[in-house]
Amino acid sequence: GLAAVRRFGVPDVVSPTREAVMAAHLKIDNSPPAPRIHFYDDTGGPTGKVYIGYFGKHLPTSGS
Repeated sequence: GLAAVRRFGVPDVVSPTREAVMAAHLKIDNSPPAPRIHFYDDTGGPTGKVYIGYFGKHLPTSGS
């Protein structure tokens, strides 16, 4: 359920399905609705990069 809305595209060298769940996120501001950046950290992987999958409103949670 909730992982599906956090699944974003990455290169096939990162994942053969070309998707990764990007649960890790940063909150940009403290005032609601604070935008989020969801990302996948591949700095220890084959590309050595961080992939930004989403920037926008807070995604659904189990409490929402």
